Amino acid sequence: MKILVCGAQGFIGRHICQTLIQAGHQVLSAQRQCDDDDQISLDFAIPVSIEQWEKRLKTIQQVHGGLDLIINAVGILKQDKNQSFAAIHDASPRAMFQAADRLGLRGIVQISALGPVDEHQAPKPLSAYLQSKRRADASLKHLHLPYLLLRPSLVVGADGASSKLFRTLASLPLIALPGDGEQQIQPVHVDDICAAIQIWISKIEAHEHTQITLNAVGPEAMSYRDMLQHYRDLMGLSPAWFISMPMYLMWLSAWFAQFLPQRVFAPETLRMLCQHNIANATAFHHFLGRIPIGPKAWFNQQQGQKMADEATTTWSNLVLRFSIAFVWITSGIVPLYIYPTQASYALLTSVGVAAAIAPFILISASVLDIVVGVLTLLRPSRCLWLFQIAMIFLYSLIVAARLPEFLTQPFGPITKNVPIIAVLIILFVQGKRRII
Repeated sequence: MKILVCGAQGFIGRHICQTLIQAGHQVLSAQRQCDDDDQISLDFAIPVSIEQWEKRLKTIQQVHGGLDLIINAVGILKQDKNQSFAAIHDASPRAMFQAADRLGLRGIVQISALGPVDEHQAPKPLSAYLQSKRRADASLKHLHLPYLLLRPSLVVGADGASSKLFRTLASLPLIALPGDGEQQIQPVHVDDICAAIQIWISKIEAHEHTQITLNAVGPEAMSYRDMLQHYRDLMGLSPAWFISMPMYLMWLSAWFAQFLPQRVFAPETLRMLCQHNIANATAFHHFLGRIPIGPKAWFNQQQGQKMADEATTTWSNLVLRFSIAFVWITSGIVPLYIYPTQASYALLTSVGVAAAIAPFILISASVLDIVVGVLTLLRPSRCLWLFQIAMIFLYSLIVAARLPEFLTQPFGPITKNVPIIAVLIILFVQGKRRII
């Protein structure tokens, strides 16, 4: 069958494409940004009418000699000025579904999301993320064409962004939990999602007119704390200490995190975690014809060891970066606001700086240190690490030549540059591997 996969570049979309290709289907890969001519450009962030979607799908049919199914795996976890839940989860899919129905396609697969056990009795309204998903789901249910509506809980996979984040958190020696850490989730492995889609496609190939809604969940519910412990066990790490973080600090952290270059931790995702994500697994179990993959089988031992190395390297990289940034920023602030100004001028005079320009040099050097520290936090790069190594060498040579007494001071203000350079070399090497 010829199958259009929207969101093919995402975590779930990639696995769906691989499964379909292995099963012998012709996959038409659609994504926002295309790398080659074999991919189809579809930007869900810009809603268009049903008629325009009809034109898009007709063009795809003409170019590729037909189109049987559409799989919608497009989704975002946080909004920004260019991408909204309303457009990407609701308006664009809804128009696409109706256009597909008008053209008489053989079916649609919609990857939605699980919500609270009883959405009507949830203590708080559904998150904006879930509300947008539900609107698209409702529109699909009103159509005549066959569909598979999957509502997965947290999806587990070796290359999933959320899985990588949770593995990193689980690898910490001290793990902070949101509140008591008893938020309920029911992780499902991405292979089970792909298996369900393949089973449904086989029904369509057998000319069954089937409209199915499934809560795609793992075999057992667990707390957030238990999930992290499962990840830690799979990575073969020793027991960790868990501490409870007040929820107001978690909300504050989530608010700040939405401005960082990551797409997983945000107020919206924290809100969904707090609303719980569990469901009865019986229907999904029967549909698969087997028990869904359980926590002990998420990864094998070899994968676990590799993931442990990646996870510990990720947070240790952050620790090194923050420590280096702290050194640069404090080195810039102390001469400007804390250390006696006249004493700073005297040191500059000792290394050969003329008294007339000493204030300018002091301010310039301090501002440069602060800028380097901020860039270390926000814009890390291999060039930045090399620049810092060069600066430290230059500072050290000047001090060694002009102030040799600093070399023999008991607190070692110059010799302490050696471990700092070593840290920068480690960051340089890790930067080549693109750990963060």
